[in-house]
Amino acid sequence: MNRKSLRVWALVALSFLVLAGCGLASEDEPVNLTPPNTVEWDEDVKLDQPAEQKDAPSQNGTDENKNQAASNVATTTLTLYFLDKNGYVVPVAMKVPKVEGIAQQALHFMTKGGPGEELLPEGFSAVLPPNTEVSVHIKRDEKLAKVDFSKEFKNVQSGQEKKVLEAVTYTLTQFPDVEKVEITVNGYPLTELGNYPVTQPLKRETLGLNLELSDEAQPGRTTAVTLYFQGVNQAGDSYLVPVTRLVPMVTEPKAKALRTLKELVRGPEEDSGLTPSLMQTLKVLDVDLQKETVIANLDEHFLSYLSLTEPTELSPSLESLVLTLTENTGAKQVQVLVNGKEAVTVNGKPLNKPLTRPAWVNPI
Repeated sequence: MNRKSLRVWALVALSFLVLAGCGLASEDEPVNLTPPNTVEWDEDVKLDQPAEQKDAPSQNGTDENKNQAASNVATTTLTLYFLDKNGYVVPVAMKVPKVEGIAQQALHFMTKGGPGEELLPEGFSAVLPPNTEVSVHIKRDEKLAKVDFSKEFKNVQSGQEKKVLEAVTYTLTQFPDVEKVEITVNGYPLTELGNYPVTQPLKRETLGLNLELSDEAQPGRTTAVTLYFQGVNQAGDSYLVPVTRLVPMVTEPKAKALRTLKELVRGPEEDSGLTPSLMQTLKVLDVDLQKETVIANLDEHFLSYLSLTEPTELSPSLESLVLTLTENTGAKQVQVLVNGKEAVTVNGKPLNKPLTRPAWVNPI
């Protein structure tokens, strides 16, 4: 087992991740990084009750009729988790039919051979083995999703066991009624997947996403920070990859925000296949928290790394910065300062208002 794998197994066994943020807003009107989510979650649509067959489009008729029926089906956007070419678990915002039993539908889209595969960008793959069947029951009073897979679930490729558990857990816990997940296979509790021991219920804070251990950290005395780096597929298209990095323990909110930003500047691990989101020569001058806004004060190197095409369409570097800081602080937006100055322009366009967290990550 190589050094990186050994470190990951050690921290899984010895560390308990703390990902909780604190609610931190600005009176300024924020600039959106991406178009807002126009599909609001309809709480009348049940998570765990399959849609009635009478509501499904007829399977008879011409291809034209089938296509017309499909185009008339209401959809909603969900964040689903897939594997990229480097083996990272990556969130993808994908439109799925808006049906009752949407939690089960989400996992169906993440199954090899399922409807989600043909929508994926080049280099991405589904996480659940082919022919895997699933049923989901939500216990709302416990905020628990009980997931029962067919025996095919255990056909997970060796080395991908934890990745599959991460993908399932993060997908289901995006719903307001779910904070934890219990998995059974044909009705029997899952205690291990391959050689990976499974401790249930599964939660985001005990799994992390693409977990790694900082060189300075000691297992058991760590704080988890989520960093967004960039991946590139075979077509040359970039996307964002969240990495949970365990760093030396820090509890004070401002200190955590500062450490988080410095880790983002440090960049991904060598040989990870990921690229830095910010220049490693960039200096972080200060980070401050004001209500629901993170104020990041950076030096002039920040400007040379940005490209701004339209006032509301910003580079992956800036999107990565906003995602990273909001996810680790609980803030809703980020104000960027350069050498303490707010009136920043990039390519002649102003960057003087707070930037809100994108509604979706890696939309397709």
